[in-house]
Amino acid sequence: MVSIHDTLVNCTPVVSQHVAVAALKHQDRILTAKAAIYRARLAQMSTLLATSVPELAVTSPMAGYYLFAKLPGSLPSRIVAEQLAGVGVIVIPGSAFGSAGEGYVRICFGRSAAAITAGIERMHRYYAAQ
Repeated sequence: MVSIHDTLVNCTPVVSQHVAVAALKHQDRILTAKAAIYRARLAQMSTLLATSVPELAVTSPMAGYYLFAKLPGSLPSRIVAEQLAGVGVIVIPGSAFGSAGEGYVRICFGRSAAAITAGIERMHRYYAAQ
């Protein structure tokens, strides 16, 4: 039984291995297309945050699909993240990344353009009600 369990838990399924090989063979084409999509979503989120939620100070990342936003006021980032979750926006409190992250939230721009717009609209309503 232990042998079966180890095989299921510790080994990557064969189909996943084949997908990984295909992705590596075609990485230039895949990465170029995906990078353009994420650059557009970053631009969309940055613009929407600047115009709809000016309370947040945002710096665009050099890589990845997350950005960190500096929170206004002194409310702990964990509390802000919980309150935003209550209005349908999931962010990660900066404190999850250590004490230097306190006062920030991490926001993902890896979602669809429509989801980004809807999330920023919810954030706008949240900050407008403060």
